[in-house]
Amino acid sequence: MAFPSSGLSAAEVGERLADFKSRDFDRQKSRLLTGIHSGTDDVHRICREAYLAYFHENGLLAGMQEGQGDMQREVLAATTSLFHGGPGAE
Repeated sequence: MAFPSSGLSAAEVGERLADFKSRDFDRQKSRLLTGIHSGTDDVHRICREAYLAYFHENGLLAGMQEGQGDMQREVLAATTSLFHGGPGAE
């Protein structure tokens, strides 16, 4: 596909996304291990909220954002602890 000479409408983007999604396999019915866990409705809700809160942020600049940087450090510390990482593992 060549880069379009003009943009698409929101409806056209939605249609394209729906078409792409319709061609994916159903994770709920598939026996393929994908590394993506479906989780509960609460997990999905929390994931959407977290995504919407940060989707426009640049994660590479977390050190410049106090809250985002703190969250990144907490996630790294929890992951390090989970895998029994030693000092300096973060």
